Amino acid sequence: MKKAIIFGFASLCLLLANQSFAQETFSDFFSKMAIKAAPQYEKADIQWTTSTKHDFGTITQGEAVVYEFQFTNTSAIPIKISNAHSSSDCVAPIWENKAVQPNEIATIRIQFCANQAGKFNKIIKVYIQDTKEAEALYIEGNIECD
Repeated sequence: MKKAIIFGFASLCLLLANQSFAQETFSDFFSKMAIKAAPQYEKADIQWTTSTKHDFGTITQGEAVVYEFQFTNTSAIPIKISNAHSSSDCVAPIWENKAVQPNEIATIRIQFCANQAGKFNKIIKVYIQDTKEAEALYIEGNIECD
C-alpha cells in the first residue's frame, strides 16, 4: 500500500512536470537559465574645478599643511570616492564618505606633514566608484629646517 501511494505521487509529479516543459521550447528554457550579461553602468565622470597640482611653496620642517582639491560630478548619477591614497606616510587624503549628486561640487582634502628637509613631490591616487583608473593629484614644495 505504501509503495502504491509513493508510486502514484511520483507518477503525478512526473506528469505535471512533463506538461509544463512541453509548453516551452528548449531555447526558451535555456534562455531563462542562461546567465545574463552584467548591466552596463554609466561611467562616473568628474571635472576638477581646481588644478590637479598644488605647490605648497616653502614650509618649515615639522609643519603640517592642508590643501583642498575640488571637483564637480559631471555624471548623470550620484558618485562616491571609494578610495584615495599615496605611497608616502606623510600624506593623508581626507574625504567625506557620502554620495556626490550630479553637478554637485565636492572636495578631497590633502594633509601633508613636513618631516624631512628638502624638496618633495607626491602623487595621490583618487578612485571614484566603479572605475578602475585612478585620478592623480600632485603636491610639491620645499621643506626648510628651523
